[in-house]
Amino acid sequence: MPIDSPLRCGLYGPGRARNGLGPFLAKHAESAGMRVIATAGRDLGRTREATATLARELGHDVEARDGLDGLFAPGDLDALIVAAPVEAHLAGLQAALAGSVHVLCEKPFVTLDETEAVASLCAEFAERGLVLFENCQWPEVLPTFVELHGRIAEPPRAFEMRLSPSFRKGGEMIEDSLSHYLSLLQAMAPVDASTRMTHCEFSTREPDREELTVRLGFAEPFDEIRGALHLVRCPEQPRPVWIEIDGRRLDRRVRLEDYSMLACDGDRSIALPDPLESLVAKFATAIRSPGSERVPRHDAIVARARLFDAVVRAFGAPR
Repeated sequence: MPIDSPLRCGLYGPGRARNGLGPFLAKHAESAGMRVIATAGRDLGRTREATATLARELGHDVEARDGLDGLFAPGDLDALIVAAPVEAHLAGLQAALAGSVHVLCEKPFVTLDETEAVASLCAEFAERGLVLFENCQWPEVLPTFVELHGRIAEPPRAFEMRLSPSFRKGGEMIEDSLSHYLSLLQAMAPVDASTRMTHCEFSTREPDREELTVRLGFAEPFDEIRGALHLVRCPEQPRPVWIEIDGRRLDRRVRLEDYSMLACDGDRSIALPDPLESLVAKFATAIRSPGSERVPRHDAIVARARLFDAVVRAFGAPR
């Protein structure tokens, strides 16, 4: 297709059930020069309803297709956004691979039982020259962190993060949020196949707790980095988020009237670009510029999936 033509994008999971991000990802995709032309989901009736709403928001027609087979049958997609529940991710990824389509997949990448499939799947995407992103947007905040605080040590010695899942509790909060912590770790340290978890401790293993801290340590091929992921259930916006690197903290604050963001340190604040919008723009750029360095790399997804699996399984292990 001509380089200046919009990238034709499919959306697998167009609704907001279970707090899905499909409509937000679709809007950012269009801002980045893509055009959402079709959707699919597990139930055609619900897909049609969600797609009608999405089409009104985007200002153009969007076709609701019947499942993954229907989504890919015309062969007219350049890219796919997988925003369905995690149980459907692998099927969406496999369908995109079969159709030679670039993918932005919601986190977590796959279910725990499917972790072993991640390495071979990512290898196939890489061999075919297909862009593959997991929706982990918080590394996009690091340039603003540097603007606020100055240079980050490579790698840092300590890294903590606070996230506020909207409706999950206990271990489900970890599964919902851990990919964000790990992706930020990867943006600051050379996490690879040799990286090992040196420490993993949970403030509670009670499944209905709405506050939970995971204390973590990782090492190789770097000196140990210690940190924590603090999780507090918060159903209403704006949901607090902060990151702290070697004792320096950035709080994300949101103006609800226009959803603009600020990066704050006490009384100091600077504008913070929307990290989700920035990530989707990078996805579109990576497709447009196949010779450029693609961030995140395919092997980064593999390393993240392995560490994700180790932490989540540790939470479920006997005391």
